[in-house]
Amino acid sequence: MPSKLAIFKGLSIPERRTVKKDRALEIMKLYFTMQDMGNILQLNEQDTQRYQELQQQHNTLAKELYQYMKEDKTI
Repeated sequence: MPSKLAIFKGLSIPERRTVKKDRALEIMKLYFTMQDMGNILQLNEQDTQRYQELQQQHNTLAKELYQYMKEDKTI
């Protein structure tokens, strides 16, 4: 399985970027940041708040990507 960095770099190539891929990259970056933070039960109050903000951004971007793909008839 390719590393997180390899996946991210592969999608980041300028000539391969699209709005959908840009959204997917943002979602992946947020997801990987959240993963690196670890289990939410082990976070302190400040980190828990940051984790929840990242989770909200992740969910918002995922919804935007879904709507964009739906309008684009990709799905």
